[in-house]
Amino acid sequence: MRIHKEGSYLVRRSETQKNVFSLSIKGIRGMPMHIRIGLSNGEYILGENSQPFPTVPEVIDYYTRHELPVQNAGRLRLLYPIMREKHAN
Repeated sequence: MRIHKEGSYLVRRSETQKNVFSLSIKGIRGMPMHIRIGLSNGEYILGENSQPFPTVPEVIDYYTRHELPVQNAGRLRLLYPIMREKHAN
């Protein structure tokens, strides 16, 4: 995430847990942040403090328009999606 702007983000599936995702964000002053998106009672929660959402895309969509509920994140929102590179097998 070194060449990306503040607010750039990438969502990845967990390699070890079903229905768990990781949101990586380039935060304030370029510091990378990693936040878990987990399934709780049939809905997805960002970290520990977000409202629940029916799908991961709805979580992402909401936080492109609202500040992230993360301590020390300032007024950070999801602004620039990073496309994950596909590796040849």
